[in-house]
Amino acid sequence: MEMVNKNITILSQSYPFGVAEVFLENELKVLALEFKTITVINADSRFLTQRSIPENVHSVSLGKGAGKKEKFGAYLSPLCLKSIFSLPSPERKFWLGYYAEALNRKKFLEKNGLNKTEIYYSYWGDEWSLALALLKSEGKIKSFYFRVHGYDLFEERTSGGKIPFRSFVIKQATRIFPVSEAGKIYLDNKYPEHKSKYVKASLGVFDRGITSINEDAIPIVVSCSNLIPLKRVHLIAEILGSLNRKIKWVHFGDGVEREKIMQKVASFPLVELKLMGHVKNDIILSFYQENAVDAFLHMSESEGGVPVSIQEAISFGIPVLAADAGGVKEIVSERTGILLNHAVDVPIATEQLQSLLNTYSRNKEKRLAVREVWKEGYNAEVVFHQFAKQLTNE
Repeated sequence: MEMVNKNITILSQSYPFGVAEVFLENELKVLALEFKTITVINADSRFLTQRSIPENVHSVSLGKGAGKKEKFGAYLSPLCLKSIFSLPSPERKFWLGYYAEALNRKKFLEKNGLNKTEIYYSYWGDEWSLALALLKSEGKIKSFYFRVHGYDLFEERTSGGKIPFRSFVIKQATRIFPVSEAGKIYLDNKYPEHKSKYVKASLGVFDRGITSINEDAIPIVVSCSNLIPLKRVHLIAEILGSLNRKIKWVHFGDGVEREKIMQKVASFPLVELKLMGHVKNDIILSFYQENAVDAFLHMSESEGGVPVSIQEAISFGIPVLAADAGGVKEIVSERTGILLNHAVDVPIATEQLQSLLNTYSRNKEKRLAVREVWKEGYNAEVVFHQFAKQLTNE
């Protein structure tokens, strides 16, 4: 595909700093081939780690957050005051702070040359998207786009049950990209008057080949998530402990439940657990390349889109056992493994895992079929080129 002779500004939370927003890292590798120049503006550059970026991608940091001027500006804004009028006091304070931060980001964009770019794209439906909506409402930019994933999409999951100024942002936006069909359906139902703006735009992962089939008697299973209550990793421990057979469990990720998981596994002598902690994404992918993984397990209580961790697993032909949440059902089916009910029943899940190990894990044809689902819907080379077209066709 021929490069578009346009400049694009992408607004991130912290990328290219830290280890978060791995999905954006994948996306940029393709977008860098599609656009003349890309400017990535991040809101948080405090992290020591800085990732390498393509040659035509430039990184800029927002710097300071909202100050007194922006907070005062929020108090003077008719849009802000009208929106917070009926809110309880704690929520009112949060909305004021949110608006003030959006004003801060808006001013930053104004100072750094709005005439230097043709396309504005926020990777999240956060304060950046509100900043762009304010600029659009004032006629300072013609259009803007943003993705929505999970926390920035499902309003019922927020403390006050609403995402600040969401209806205003949607009204001003040119196009909004939920990363799953579940997200698109949510927007269709929540804000039906703007249905034409919602376009599902899947995330994707690159091809790193297919993992070998395990010939050892002891199965190897992998999970990848933060060790926090939301991810329900304790259920994985209970399922593996109930198998009553030797099994190796490798977990990528860390968090507040690390000790809890270790203590739980200690009561299951047949489960050999290896906690890998937070690592760079390349280390996870290299593990899949170099080890014969039998299954990938995912028990998260909620998801916004289609988990990229599952996309990575199926790209290697690794079958999946996962609990139904968000966009999980869009990728986990009989073709890729077994989908559990959201309310996980451990004895049933244990039986299903045993079935997965017996029917999928050591079967070459089944594993090739698993990988085929990745090829059809989650190949980064395909989905991000398609996404670039969406950004250039208003």
